[in-house]
Amino acid sequence: MKKLIFARGRGNEFYLAMQERAIDMVTTKKQSKYANSIILFKVCLYLTLVLPYLLLFKVTTQPAFYTTYLLLALISLLLAFNVAHDAAHHGIFPNKRYNDMFFSSTSNILGNHAHVWRKYHIEWHHVYTNIHGSDIECSIIHRSE
Repeated sequence: MKKLIFARGRGNEFYLAMQERAIDMVTTKKQSKYANSIILFKVCLYLTLVLPYLLLFKVTTQPAFYTTYLLLALISLLLAFNVAHDAAHHGIFPNKRYNDMFFSSTSNILGNHAHVWRKYHIEWHHVYTNIHGSDIECSIIHRSE
């Protein structure tokens, strides 16, 4: 990975404009920058839907097993992309420690090592988003093509 150095001064205009728009959206619409009732509903729903995991041990037919397995895979993806990702970016709870604990527990339950994901995704992808040769996720995609 190439180490990029971002320009100071003019290079900050985009960031400052985005930050100003985000603050404006939160203050004018009186929205919290943390989870609303919809994401809290998703947290409860997805965590209860992990119950198909227990069904894997109870089903006796092959079609029932595959159906339960696919349902579990779908729920795991929803939990990872809708809940764990927001917790990783400290967007669910106002307390950073709660977000970290929630992210680590959901991520590790899903089989994704939380520390490794945070290292690659947050420290490499979000700093160098879609910059070929620097964004690790972009580089992984291009290597597999």
